Amino acid sequence: MEHREDTTLTYVWTALAALWLSIFPLWQEGTYSSITRAKWEGTLLFTAVTLGVGLAAALYGLVRHHRLPFRFCKEQAMALVLFLFMGLSACFGAYAGQLNKNGQLCVWMGSLRYEGMATQLCYMAIFLVMSLHPIRKDWLLHLCALSLMLQCAVVVLQYLDLNPLGLFPGGLSTRTNYEFQGTIGNIDMVSGYLSLILPLLLGSFILTRKGGWLRLTAGSIGTLWMMCMEVQSSLIALGVFGCLIVAAMLWKPRLRGRGIMVLGMMLFCYALRKCISFPWLDEAENLTLHLPGTAAAALLTLGLLLMLAGIRLMRPHKPLLTLSGKQTVLLLLAILAAGVVMLLALPLTEAWGGLWEIREVLLGRGQDSFGSYRLGVWRQTLALSREHLLLGNGPDTFWFAFREHLQKVGVSFPESFDNPHNEYLALLVNDGLPALLCYLLLLGCTLSKCRKNPRQWALLAGLTAYAVQGFFSFSICIVAPMFWAVLGMGAVRDDEPLEQA
Repeated sequence: MEHREDTTLTYVWTALAALWLSIFPLWQEGTYSSITRAKWEGTLLFTAVTLGVGLAAALYGLVRHHRLPFRFCKEQAMALVLFLFMGLSACFGAYAGQLNKNGQLCVWMGSLRYEGMATQLCYMAIFLVMSLHPIRKDWLLHLCALSLMLQCAVVVLQYLDLNPLGLFPGGLSTRTNYEFQGTIGNIDMVSGYLSLILPLLLGSFILTRKGGWLRLTAGSIGTLWMMCMEVQSSLIALGVFGCLIVAAMLWKPRLRGRGIMVLGMMLFCYALRKCISFPWLDEAENLTLHLPGTAAAALLTLGLLLMLAGIRLMRPHKPLLTLSGKQTVLLLLAILAAGVVMLLALPLTEAWGGLWEIREVLLGRGQDSFGSYRLGVWRQTLALSREHLLLGNGPDTFWFAFREHLQKVGVSFPESFDNPHNEYLALLVNDGLPALLCYLLLLGCTLSKCRKNPRQWALLAGLTAYAVQGFFSFSICIVAPMFWAVLGMGAVRDDEPLEQA
């Protein structure tokens, strides 16, 4: 009877995970003009459901068996300490009494994007509940794949100058406002979603011994979508995911066939992007497909060959090379060092865009304008954070604190920033250094737990990719609830196999 009840909880928690990773991305109110508000309301609703289910399961266990039917872990204590420091910042931060334009306390309701303590408590609740019990990952990932494919279908129609679901007001489309796509909104938010979901789907496909083709299909479509948007933070995250694939293949030979297939697919999608011209990125009059150039054709061919080689390597064979974990890490570090040396040695010009900016930063010649003025904002954010290092300015008060700081130091930027476009600096300046250290400790311990359990490696890849893109993005209720749900799934003690019959 106990085993049956434990299995029932597994299905219940799988449904909760699907609520956040499959249904929440599609949640909207038919317009982009209030997409953040809609997602915030969805966050409140889904959090209430998640808490209700968790409390019901706890009460049932207490009444029926006089014990809680859950598995607790140290990461939950770390999360509570993190949100304790956030609460202290909300009460005693430098801008704890600041009101937003609606006359509400910023530290509670947020300044512009609803990232105050009310939303932070939702994130804590999501993490704590999702870290209580393992789930059926195969079922969840099937639903995530279907959700992503539906999302991509909406995007395809938008690319064809249509307006499914009435998301664009006044009959507008991607041709007039390229920044908004799918049912998530701004492409920066979409890139955060894809950075989290694609490694989950593609990573689980690599780890699975049989099947998983729906995940590969959905992951391939999502990868092409990511390539078409050309958001640099997500492309960097995708590159990090590629490095994780290489590391896993070197360490575990049985993963090489499917790993090479995924790498070939990613290369093929990159080359296919070169065969598409967009009005908003390539100065074309219409969305057009054209024959590949020499370089694109070579990449298309190489990608196909890698996919075919991957299929061949999926058959039983004797591995040519097997490395230990330490040897794999050393090899990757050597490759990274060689890449940095090559980047510094190449005679790049401003026409190379982000690569040139990275090179200049490594050479100590960074400019405030780099990264759409992110580098300048980061510099001023670090200066601002030193003024209230212990408790910060208060949750989501950056908009007010940063504006006053710029006036004080006599610096201006061509646009306003309501966050530093860096999740880690945002935590530092808003909530203080202890909160940032707690968050990094929580993230690091969860990633370490996932690394030690091969059944959790797909979660490790998703969390790592999301953490990387977080260096260039920010926490917002459009995407962050999905991250906290996955973080909770990574923190739970998982004794279930990745695939179950």
